Amino acid sequence: MSLCAVFCIADMPSKVLNAFVERSEQFLKAEYPFFHDTRVEDHFVIITSTDDIPDEGAPLPVQSFKSPFLGKTVKEVRDWFDINITQDEEFDISYMPYCFIILDERSIQDETCLFVSTDVEDAPFKSIRGDFYVGYHVAIQCTEKQSIEEDYIGFFLRSGMVMTRELKKLALDDGLYIEGGEVKIDQEFRDLMEKYSM
Repeated sequence: MSLCAVFCIADMPSKVLNAFVERSEQFLKAEYPFFHDTRVEDHFVIITSTDDIPDEGAPLPVQSFKSPFLGKTVKEVRDWFDINITQDEEFDISYMPYCFIILDERSIQDETCLFVSTDVEDAPFKSIRGDFYVGYHVAIQCTEKQSIEEDYIGFFLRSGMVMTRELKKLALDDGLYIEGGEVKIDQEFRDLMEKYSM
């Protein structure tokens, strides 16, 4: 599995960095049996330097550090990523070449991150905000199966909603959920899905 680059554009306390890795692992191990023998932290690379790009994941516990990307915009991070990882022909570390994750000031407040895809036709990048549980999952999906503009991921992109693990499940189940042993419909959510479908 390819490495996923993670950029911090705000000072991240170590508890937030560790929560990000732990929530991602928790979600993937609950969703996919083949992740039970995988250490997800081995697949995250928190970029701590612009000179020496790491070639392995960030083992827990992750320590706080001074990010070289503090105060940068998503576009500035995207430009650095494109030049140093996507386009660098001599760069031989196996990174996901067209997507990365950003932890920002909001990540500290609500445990959400930005998933950024550069594999889009009509813009330099597109991004969606997701909780720590689903950010890395979206990166895997967009690397292996689909683009950020397709299916349920595209719904969150177009609607501007934050993708939480609960809303992701609701989207995959077409607005259906079980309550008290009965199947119910979240009609408001289903209407939103129809409104923002391709």
